[in-house]
Amino acid sequence: MKKAIICLLIPVLLIVLSGCSFIYSEAPDVVKMESVFSEHKADFQSITNYLTETYPVTPDLYSVYIEGNKITVFRTQTGTYQLDRKDIAVADTPISDAYNNLKKAGCQSISMAPQINGKGQENAIYFRMWLRTIDEADGGIAYAVDNSYPPQIEFQTALEALSEDGWYYCLAEYNEWRITKPTFVSTYDER
Repeated sequence: MKKAIICLLIPVLLIVLSGCSFIYSEAPDVVKMESVFSEHKADFQSITNYLTETYPVTPDLYSVYIEGNKITVFRTQTGTYQLDRKDIAVADTPISDAYNNLKKAGCQSISMAPQINGKGQENAIYFRMWLRTIDEADGGIAYAVDNSYPPQIEFQTALEALSEDGWYYCLAEYNEWRITKPTFVSTYDER
């Protein structure tokens, strides 16, 4: 009887412990991200080149997301607040191999928000390499679309330059951000 209970408890305990490590995991540091970047530099550059050449900064480009096996492009409709959405299969693009290599290296999603809109992500192609859902924290590598100023990730709490010009380690932790950045900055232009 004791053996049966132990045999039942061990798998349950393993599931609980593995779940705890998924829910709360430590953020990778800049050294780790520099190592990942160095190892997969060609893949990171291939994707940023593709995104910046295929989706140049225009007034209507809102954002581009790569997650799962698709690229989703959002464009604003002129004079409205509505967004047009277009989905493209990653496999149908020249970045398919690079994207698969980065997924194997831990990349969970890629987002591009090249415009300055005063909200969230700006001037960045962001490779999310780590996510902790319990406190809304994530981190990874960001590329500055316009290299004259650094990228901005939504709820950013850390940004450090990597060895390659225009590339950064970034960390975004909502709970820390809301305490350390309590003032709301409006980009509304009053005339």
